[in-house]
Amino acid sequence: MTPSLVAFDGWALAYTPFSPAAIHLLTLLEENSNPDNSLVFLPAPTLHPLPRRVKGFISVAIHLTRSRFLWEQFVLPRLAARCGAAELHLVTPTPALAGQVPMTCSPTQWGPASRQPAGLPERLRRSLAAGGMANLRRLDWPADLPVPNTGRPVRVQPVRVHPLFMADGPILAQPSQFRAIQRPGLPQVDLVSTPFFLYAGPADSNSLRLLLAGWNWAAPALGNDVSLVLPNLSIAGQESLLKLTLGTEFAPTVLPLQTSTLTELAWLYRQSAAVIQLGPSQPWGDPAALALAAQRPLVAVDEPFTAARVGPAAFLTPPGDPRLLGAALVTVATDAAVGETLVNAAHQRVLDWLDVGIGP
Repeated sequence: MTPSLVAFDGWALAYTPFSPAAIHLLTLLEENSNPDNSLVFLPAPTLHPLPRRVKGFISVAIHLTRSRFLWEQFVLPRLAARCGAAELHLVTPTPALAGQVPMTCSPTQWGPASRQPAGLPERLRRSLAAGGMANLRRLDWPADLPVPNTGRPVRVQPVRVHPLFMADGPILAQPSQFRAIQRPGLPQVDLVSTPFFLYAGPADSNSLRLLLAGWNWAAPALGNDVSLVLPNLSIAGQESLLKLTLGTEFAPTVLPLQTSTLTELAWLYRQSAAVIQLGPSQPWGDPAALALAAQRPLVAVDEPFTAARVGPAAFLTPPGDPRLLGAALVTVATDAAVGETLVNAAHQRVLDWLDVGIGP
């Protein structure tokens, strides 16, 4: 019997290739036991190659980022129906209000929408998606987080992380572009041989302001040889970062970088002295889960989902407290016993994932 065709929404692969949604979709495709029966719909070409035997379909129409709600509500359901898909799998909780193909979702976003100002297309997108949630056939949910009450069937599954991020995963080549990074007024940085903290988001102006306020407290104790790496910021994020660091003494230690492959991003996680996450954890594609998989010390904000996910495997700080954030960064960097404890706890959390059976 030929397995049924499963279609996936590939919007994130086309437009936000290093977002949690893109990383989670690549994880699903990498683990797929029937890649010949998987089809990814793309609004534009993707930076990442798809796993072997997974088919991709690039829409011939032009889909601008501001018209994402049209893609989700109209284009995607029609494409899935035309190709005879038995299921349309989403990695964001944005199901269509109407469609012929049953929809499932393993969400990389959950909880209240961002407080950042949203234009009319985004407000319309959120409203239509909220109505479409009633049409979901199933919600796939990680076993380490409290299961939400959505009124829809929920399938609880083990935490999934792309193998590139696993500490015992494939050996990663050292990216040459990270060996001689320019810094104004200071020698070049070689991330292969010098310590760095990796910031894993979010990248809105409030989060960046908290991060840099914490870094301002920590930087004098850490010294100019320790860098703060911020990968794959959007244009708006880069502009905010420039404004917030302009004229500060710690500016030369703040390094915004762009990665060109998932391997490069995974290398940053696995090579970092510690990972920083200042936003709430999300069900899938979550930076906190990637940090645990890489067995790196994690500094994060104390909020319910993150606390449930990391347990004792992170240094949790109160929201909005830059002094305690700075103290946490210094402690993780200078107290070997604390770092070792966090690494060992991260390893145990990963073992706990593997012990969870997959539901029906």
